[in-house]
Amino acid sequence: MNRGVFVSKKILVLEDDLPSLKLIKAILEKYNYEVIESSESLHAIQLAKDLKPNLAIIDVMLPTLNGYQVCERLREIPALQSMPIIVLTVLNEDQHRIRAIEAGATDFLTKPFDRVELLTKIKALLSVQEERSHCEPFDRVFYCLMTALSSRNPEIKKKGQRVVRLAEQIALQLNLPMEDVTEMKLGIMLQDVGQLGMARDIHICNLKETTDEHRVLGYNMFIHFDRPVIKTIILHHHDHLKSDPYPSDLPVAIIPLLNIAALCNHFDTLYYNLSSPSLPDIMTVIGEETRQGYWDKTIYHALKDLAANPELLPQR
Repeated sequence: MNRGVFVSKKILVLEDDLPSLKLIKAILEKYNYEVIESSESLHAIQLAKDLKPNLAIIDVMLPTLNGYQVCERLREIPALQSMPIIVLTVLNEDQHRIRAIEAGATDFLTKPFDRVELLTKIKALLSVQEERSHCEPFDRVFYCLMTALSSRNPEIKKKGQRVVRLAEQIALQLNLPMEDVTEMKLGIMLQDVGQLGMARDIHICNLKETTDEHRVLGYNMFIHFDRPVIKTIILHHHDHLKSDPYPSDLPVAIIPLLNIAALCNHFDTLYYNLSSPSLPDIMTVIGEETRQGYWDKTIYHALKDLAANPELLPQR
């Protein structure tokens, strides 16, 4: 491509309130974005299939299909699975944000929105998307390794998906940057990749006996990638704050991501064990461990809030 030619980014805007649609369109066009507009869900999905926008802005309250359902449909389209999606909503409660993330949303904007905030989010998401486009070799490695790991032991993928869902909800409560959360999720899915280098009779249930070996093997697989969050989670996802040694030289931004991943792994081990005690008993145990300094208090309280609503937890 000729680097001297400016190519404007295409943004799909799905909004059934016409004044709002016109306002968003005017704001975006002023900053040289190409706007693909629609006021109807199915029409917008077809436009997305045909025109493949770089980003989508979707209102939640829509006729026919609501915004969550539109997100889910868009994520089923292979070419749009990594497209950033900003959800517009007047609903600011955590459960609505969690529902949006589960549907595939990337970020949120509460109505009435601020023009500067909208433009800032768009710029940041498109920038991350641009960086990701240069990371295809890593993405290919990720999918190849996950395919191999799932073929060897499907339970690893199932556990990873449960831990990712829980960790993502906690990170959302703590307002961590979305790009950091994405790296955390990848790290969790890859945390047991070291099993690929171990004897075939090793099973997820006796990983505790081979913790150091599988973590080091997994870390070494990614040692030449500049993905510090992923490498840290692979190496330390079994560590608590009193582990000896606990990594003391981590960048500040990585610490909460690791602590979330570690606590969610611990919770998953307790909660999804067939012989495990009840949820209240599990939270009592983790609460006592937190008081003794094993877990970060802020992260524990976020987990406790989720545990108070078991419907938000992955099915047992």
